Amino acid sequence: MVISLEDKTYEELIKDRELAIENRAFQAFGEIVDHLGEDTDFLEGSIERDLYERYIAERMTRLGTLPNGIGIVERKIRYIVPRMTEPPRKTVGMMKRWLQDFYNGNGLKLPKGFHRKNRRQLIGLYSGTLKDYDVQEKDIVQRLE
Repeated sequence: MVISLEDKTYEELIKDRELAIENRAFQAFGEIVDHLGEDTDFLEGSIERDLYERYIAERMTRLGTLPNGIGIVERKIRYIVPRMTEPPRKTVGMMKRWLQDFYNGNGLKLPKGFHRKNRRQLIGLYSGTLKDYDVQEKDIVQRLE
């Protein structure tokens, strides 16, 4: 990271330096915890305990898991849901169009053999996509009121 001394005040430079030192200390602490394991016992209110809790929280956020394999942290991911004026189930073409828009709009790869699927298979794919990505048909169909 390159810092232009002309753009920063002395107080800002000191703050940046302290932040860099804190981040490096935190990273080193994480490496120590990874080496020792999570069964370390730090005193309540100690700097080590605070660093440990911060490390675990950041690791949970990064990995999406709770410490010690307790479970999974629920992540709320927002997907782009293409809108239509009618339910996509009406025709094969509408279903294909909606599925392509949904997958492409969210950066997802279309399922293998997508363009060769028949109506029954497309209905299954459409239903599965709605279920897997927690999309409701009311989110797709715009009602004019």
